[in-house]
Amino acid sequence: MNVIYDVQWYQGELYIGGNFEILGTNPRTFGLAKWDGNNWVGVPPSFRENFALVTRLVVYDGKMVIAGQFDYNWNPNSIPGNGITAWDGANWDTLDGGIELGRIVHDVVVKGGELFISGNFQTAGNTNSSYIAKWDGHSWCSESSNPPFGPYELAFYHDTLFYSHYICGGLPMCLSKWVGGQFGDSCQMVGSPEPTGEASPIVLFPNPVTASFQIQLADDMQQCQISIFDALGRSIRVDETYRKGESVSVTNLASGIYFVRILVNSKQNVIRLLKE
Repeated sequence: MNVIYDVQWYQGELYIGGNFEILGTNPRTFGLAKWDGNNWVGVPPSFRENFALVTRLVVYDGKMVIAGQFDYNWNPNSIPGNGITAWDGANWDTLDGGIELGRIVHDVVVKGGELFISGNFQTAGNTNSSYIAKWDGHSWCSESSNPPFGPYELAFYHDTLFYSHYICGGLPMCLSKWVGGQFGDSCQMVGSPEPTGEASPIVLFPNPVTASFQIQLADDMQQCQISIFDALGRSIRVDETYRKGESVSVTNLASGIYFVRILVNSKQNVIRLLKE
């Protein structure tokens, strides 16, 4: 299925990003393309076939930032970055290496000359920064206090950063925000986490997972209900009873991002799961 996730006008040309293949191109063009006035072409030809998934296109500092799930390790000397990269019309900038291999950037926003990203990652460049990171034009900045839930989409209202997350049943339909005064990251970004839901006391392990996982419940909890959703919010397994000490097999799931909803005593927890 061909899907376009974002469109951007840059240097007088129309760019598209998504999960698609442009038929009839040689070499084949995936994930990122531009319109040359007559046809869709790769960006540039030497980097065709390498953008497995592009989620966002944003113009920042005179360059077009491309974000999604792609990395250099899959095709050395071809892919210009890991999860995020920038294109000035002639050259690539990897933004200090981007995020770690195999992870994804869901959203990118620009505010006050700085670039904010969200997604399923734990590092940006050489900096530990879970779920949200900031590029100040020279390096990545980390948070001193991470969001309790993995954010999906970002948006600013005045100077407040809002983000949606998967705390409500596997869909990006709940909001949290950063408020000033209590939070500082490694580049002195001001804000503090103020989630609309409670932080989860429940631990899911191992994560990432290859074959099966377990759920660490509190001492007074013997069982819970679990549901598993894919990255698009589609139900994979619904309302199964999990008993303390059991293992949940995921060998039938393809590699990728999933969300496990855990219901205990009418309280809901959603944990992001990476299947390797």
